[in-house]
Amino acid sequence: MMVILNHNSANEVVLNLTSNSQLWNVSGITPYFLFQFTSESSNATIYFVSSNISTATTRYDEFIITETGSTYVNLTNGDLYLRPSIYWNYTVYEQTSQFNLNPNNTVGVVNSGLVFVSGYTGYNPTYYINTGTSIFTYYQYTQNN
Repeated sequence: MMVILNHNSANEVVLNLTSNSQLWNVSGITPYFLFQFTSESSNATIYFVSSNISTATTRYDEFIITETGSTYVNLTNGDLYLRPSIYWNYTVYEQTSQFNLNPNNTVGVVNSGLVFVSGYTGYNPTYYINTGTSIFTYYQYTQNN
């Protein structure tokens, strides 16, 4: 699944996590979730937690993730700074702690996917087309300084 975050904005993110949770399915414990974002360009990794504000967690989970647009972060409240990368891989871990930022202290992985951060200025898209047996287009962004 792809998560799209807007730069310098509070973003509503809806994922299906609790229904994949061992804590919930086996023990009936409502899990907390640790997010790991890893930059595709630099391999920088950010761990953070955000409160699940969903009113129907057995069907979907909802979070507010704020890309601050500055160096301000609050990693136990879902406030991050994701520059300069705009493509990130995400992994979500289930856990019993609301504040843990260490993946070694989690129960396991419940979801993973890709994050795209939109709204950066100063980036120009470069398009590539594979002309082999299948044709596709993907986007690589290069910084325009």
